[in-house]
Amino acid sequence: MRITAIDVVIKFVRWREWLFVRVSTDEGLVGWGEGSTSDRGPAVAAVIKQFTPHLLGRDSSAVELIWRDLYTGWRGGPIVNSAISAIDGALWDLQGKRYGVPVWKLLGGPVRRKVRVYAGGVSRWMDSVADHVEGAIRAQNEGYRGVKVTPFGSPGQRTDVAAIRFAAELVEGIREATGPDFEIHIECAERLTPRLAIEASQALAPSRPVWLEEPIPAENVKAMCALAPRMATPIACGEKLFSRQDYRDLLEGQGTAFIQPDLTHAGGITEVRKIAAAAETYYIQVAPHNSGGPISAAMAMQIAAVTPNFQVLETAYPEAELRRRVAGESMEIHDGYMHLSDKPGLGIDDLNLDALDDEPDGPEPSYPWRTFIE
Repeated sequence: MRITAIDVVIKFVRWREWLFVRVSTDEGLVGWGEGSTSDRGPAVAAVIKQFTPHLLGRDSSAVELIWRDLYTGWRGGPIVNSAISAIDGALWDLQGKRYGVPVWKLLGGPVRRKVRVYAGGVSRWMDSVADHVEGAIRAQNEGYRGVKVTPFGSPGQRTDVAAIRFAAELVEGIREATGPDFEIHIECAERLTPRLAIEASQALAPSRPVWLEEPIPAENVKAMCALAPRMATPIACGEKLFSRQDYRDLLEGQGTAFIQPDLTHAGGITEVRKIAAAAETYYIQVAPHNSGGPISAAMAMQIAAVTPNFQVLETAYPEAELRRRVAGESMEIHDGYMHLSDKPGLGIDDLNLDALDDEPDGPEPSYPWRTFIE
């Protein structure tokens, strides 16, 4: 089954773009992948365009070999690896469709048939404790077992002391409103220093959050490893790491309790499965980052299904219904779980891109926490 065409579709969705790759073959089968970034879609599409002449005519079942060919050379980074991730997802989708089985079956079969999810982005752009608490209650009433909130605001919005106090009040409010077993994940978005991260972890610890995500910028892995044993709350990180090599020092240094590889950036299914296996040797759990579109979620579901050390999957709460309209029943969430699809490939028949026609268009999505100085 030879590759005959590779097409890129970019759609702007709320605060980011969704970038889909469609790989066509000479047998009429089509595979879908995703390489969505927040606002770097045209750059990813340019890399895919550069890859395409080297892929046309090749055997689509040579997933590992194609991955290595694309990665070799000037490798690494979010743009190139997002392009590789998208193509990799489409090739796995094709293999499942070719043999009439789900990808998770090709990967060795499931260790779980349903995947626990939490509601990410539930309080996006909210600025009061009451709004955050209301958002968490709404998600809980819809069946979610946990949420992720961003309590530290925009850079410079509050003084250090005020920011930590606000975060503690917010998380305590959610804990009181949702009960002792509801899971609260804290998005720090790299906005703290090591000193503030330690103070914040101590202030939030009485409310028992599951983790503090990316408390400091991700580039300095040694700093994250030095910070981890000083935290009163576990760290989660890894969405800005893009390969096994990127993860190595973090795992060896025990710099996190949870890794968060993104299937659309970290080399797709082929590479993330290896990252998860490496994490298992350090007893570190996998909680894939998943703020993209429906193919991103479908790719992450395959990893969640076959990974023994899987913990929980992020879902972008504000776009949940939109993902279902675009990709169908495989995106449905019931009582806080997504269920494995028995359909071939990634479990999605085709994408209903017409469902995105009403989304606002423009030169790039609005990325609210990036400020360009005039």
